[in-house]
Amino acid sequence: MFREILERKSLREPMSIGSWQSLVLFIAFTTSYFLLPTSCLYAGSGTSGARILNQTVSARTVGMGEAFVAVCDDTNALYYNPAGLVNIEGNEIASMYLKGRVDENYGLVGWVGTPSNGIGSFGASFLYYDGGNFEWNNLDGTSRNVKAQQDIVGTIGYGKEIFNNFSLGLTAKYLSSKLVETYSGTAYAVDFGILYYTTVDGLSTGLAVQNVGTKLKYIEQGDALPMNIRLGIAYNKTVLQNHSFLIAIDTVKPNESNIRENIGIEYSFKETVFLRFGYKVGYDIDKVTLGAGFQMKGLKVDYGIGLVETLNPNQRVSIGYSFGSE
Repeated sequence: MFREILERKSLREPMSIGSWQSLVLFIAFTTSYFLLPTSCLYAGSGTSGARILNQTVSARTVGMGEAFVAVCDDTNALYYNPAGLVNIEGNEIASMYLKGRVDENYGLVGWVGTPSNGIGSFGASFLYYDGGNFEWNNLDGTSRNVKAQQDIVGTIGYGKEIFNNFSLGLTAKYLSSKLVETYSGTAYAVDFGILYYTTVDGLSTGLAVQNVGTKLKYIEQGDALPMNIRLGIAYNKTVLQNHSFLIAIDTVKPNESNIRENIGIEYSFKETVFLRFGYKVGYDIDKVTLGAGFQMKGLKVDYGIGLVETLNPNQRVSIGYSFGSE
């Protein structure tokens, strides 16, 4: 995937970037990466609402331990780093379904497209969460079954290559939430992203700031959104033509907890069959993840699972289709 991206020719040639500028950009990214634990990127701690905004939206990213901010070569860029939207040629649609550990459900449909006029890449998605039913007891002694929680997130995104191999991106999100079919709340948020493919073949680095926005307020008190700062590097290497390995590492700083590390590996045979492994540091559950995928003639099917010691495993299935690329 990275080889195709690096060899891609834009229809409208972006501004070139010199070798010394490339060096400066790469040093800035890598320096920030290693200094992140002690830098000003520490956001204030606190309790956040709108947990749906931290939901993993694809089986592929689950399998890679959610180390994706410097990869972003498919529809998942809309959530992990909108600067990566420029990597999709033509159009790509995607869907995901998750059956939760109790009776909760998540669903996603999304689209990303790059028009032929070179103005940039666009994306949109719809994410739904159903928290399941429970018995609500009324003061008069009666009871009824109600939905515990229902959330809807609508997202639109835009990405543009500013210099050769250097892209910027932005997404806007609208969240609507309802508790026990009675209390409603809304919130708005944006994500910012940067993606840079270095002069080293297959090596990229990315930065994303996620969920910067208003509080989610139901009655009087409002909860801050789960803001994250993600910084990562990725390296893709093809071996013996048919085999390729992708290694990605993300450092994540949530506003409500300590720094976390996500590590992901993806093996590909002929860009058709994929095996994935992930390891997550600083998480309570799903520390080890596995995944597999199949891709042919534009059709993509992925499966990902987060291994949990005491609970049922967290499993996802994603289906996507690419079309309209030259």
